[in-house]
Amino acid sequence: MPEKYTKWDPVEHLESPADVFMYLEACAELDLGQGRLIHAALEDIARSAGMRRLTAETGLTFEELHQAVDVAGYSLAAVQQLTAKLGAKTHIA
Repeated sequence: MPEKYTKWDPVEHLESPADVFMYLEACAELDLGQGRLIHAALEDIARSAGMRRLTAETGLTFEELHQAVDVAGYSLAAVQQLTAKLGAKTHIA
């Protein structure tokens, strides 16, 4: 009997600030050092919060916010500003 898979989107489960912090923390712990998982998590968080609302709350432009959550290239300052506005502290090791 073939296995059956269902689509799972983390955005559907990010309902509170606590959910966001636990998700971001889990992704940070599982990241292999390239930052890809952290950036994917930030993208999910941005989608769950709504990009327009985040631009208003963080003071970042849409382009800066998109760059902050883009895996290919990101601004560390923008990521730190985004996480600070979400109430999290970033620590670069």
